[in-house]
Amino acid sequence: MKISIITVCLNSAKTILKALESVKQQTYKNIELIIVDGVSTDETLQIVAEYQDIVTTIVSEKDKGIYDAMNKGIALATGDIVFFLNSDDAFYDSTVLADVAVRFEQIPAIDLLYGDVVFDDEVKLTKRTYSHINKCTLEFESLCHQGVFARRELFKTVGEFNLKFKTNADYDWLIRVFRSGSTCTWFDRIISLFSLGGMHGQDPLLLAKEHKAVRLQYMSKTKLFLGDIVRKFRHRYHRHFKTYRLGEAALNISPSDLRVTLLSHGFQAEYELGYANGLARNGVQVTLIGSDTTLVDRLEPTVNLVNLRGSQDPARPKWSKILGMLVYWIKCYLYILFNRNTPIHVIGMFNGNPWVAIAEAWLTRTLSKHFILTIHDILPHDQHTSRNAKLNRIVFKAANKYVVHAKPMIGELYKDYAIDLNKICFIEHGMDKITLPTITSRQKGRIFFGIKDDKPLVLIFGNILHYKGTDLLIQAFNQLAQNSDARLLIVGRCRKKSLKQELQDMVNISKFKERIIWYDGFLPDENVVSTFHAADVLVMPYRQIYQSGVIFMSLATGLRTVVTDVGVLKNYIQKDFGRVVPVESVPALTLAIEDLLANQIPLQSYFESLAKPYLWVNTVKPLLPVYADYQ
Repeated sequence: MKISIITVCLNSAKTILKALESVKQQTYKNIELIIVDGVSTDETLQIVAEYQDIVTTIVSEKDKGIYDAMNKGIALATGDIVFFLNSDDAFYDSTVLADVAVRFEQIPAIDLLYGDVVFDDEVKLTKRTYSHINKCTLEFESLCHQGVFARRELFKTVGEFNLKFKTNADYDWLIRVFRSGSTCTWFDRIISLFSLGGMHGQDPLLLAKEHKAVRLQYMSKTKLFLGDIVRKFRHRYHRHFKTYRLGEAALNISPSDLRVTLLSHGFQAEYELGYANGLARNGVQVTLIGSDTTLVDRLEPTVNLVNLRGSQDPARPKWSKILGMLVYWIKCYLYILFNRNTPIHVIGMFNGNPWVAIAEAWLTRTLSKHFILTIHDILPHDQHTSRNAKLNRIVFKAANKYVVHAKPMIGELYKDYAIDLNKICFIEHGMDKITLPTITSRQKGRIFFGIKDDKPLVLIFGNILHYKGTDLLIQAFNQLAQNSDARLLIVGRCRKKSLKQELQDMVNISKFKERIIWYDGFLPDENVVSTFHAADVLVMPYRQIYQSGVIFMSLATGLRTVVTDVGVLKNYIQKDFGRVVPVESVPALTLAIEDLLANQIPLQSYFESLAKPYLWVNTVKPLLPVYADYQ
């Protein structure tokens, strides 16, 4: 994706160096820089000539004003995206264009992207946020064009700048874009440093007069009068309409001043432990609403555990489970109500029943001021129906912010669920600590499953559902076992009776059934790590998934892994760590397992280097600004 940067100038020798340097420092290099000069008589063109390594095109000729020069730049541009960089302004930092390119690539439907701008009056720097700008609000106030990126095709759709306006043609053009039905979205990022003064500061009376004239093209005088009253009221009482002196914005709150309540609803003890510990190790004040299964002994001392869920013993009578759930809901939502000023972050899945999930989500939204939701899967596994999509849309709409562990989910949530991109925070899934295998831990794991020798062991781990492809692995193992003395260890509970019977039948008719071990139940948490240490290869033959915590457990324990090409799983596979195979290809699965079993070389330092970036203490850092916004 090419970005065209257009800079118009006239006698800008004193300021253009700043603009050129900010372009040169950009990490994103697929750009073209077009200079449209109005026949400068100072040293402007000599300075520009010194940057011939980044300047693509230079035009120096008389024009009818700044907007005529900008229209000339549009005609010369060949990029997909266009940005106008004033000769006395600069990009805020070196990764602005890289971040903008990623956002346009993630969401191809975006026509116009606008971010925040820092105003420089030579005395102070002030951040101006435009999160509130939409089709209606734009008609009553301006949007700084130094924060705006537009697809080049937009200038063909809505036309170029109207030259009858000397100071507000960019404002007129923006209103036309928003009114055209184009997809315009705010990007929660500072784009540029904007120098106050320039053309807009030379004639304030003309500026105000033209600003009013632009607006009266699209509304009556009565609407303009009433709209101004509403705008002033909003600016006074809505914090997103304010400007911030740099250093005073919420994002600069120290991590030690942040507090959050984590609610996991009993979702994966290792996951809730890692999340809580990662935040606590960054200085965040964490309250974890847990249960008897919470790994208390491994929690950071600063984590405040509130056990509201109690016993999770699967052997309890059904009446006890129902009663326990009702008591938990009452305690949980009373706790949220009495601590409603603290952001509540639901990190685990809601109840499997979609109607109960809707009730839980909106209760959380109603009783708390700030509700953050981690979305693990957009639709339930093996239940991708239009009905579930509609129900999940209601669940998702309850939250103020969203966290995902797979980047492809961002585009899907925006496209199919109309969730604002700026409300979605991506963080990598993580791991609490790295625990590489020892002889003792390997033996411990094998003894637990009654394995007395050290023959190769292939592992599949986690609750068994159709999408996880356990049937495919059994087929692959049958082929593998013909030339190997390997064993297959299936660790996971299968709740669906028909699937359980199908898999059991596959095991029973296998010629190598005595080498297949199925642990059909809940594995004690203290045995999880030793189970991974006991194995030689982990296999994830999934048919569909976005992300899985299982692969991070394999990274943390140094277990080589075979994954199918679904979701983002392949992003974590390095050559010496694992293999990626096509979905539902049993022959490819067999060959990949054979390959990894034949190359069992201990590479402790290598696995540590692979795993370290995914420690929770590192992966949760993008969440800190999200929490800061709600303090």
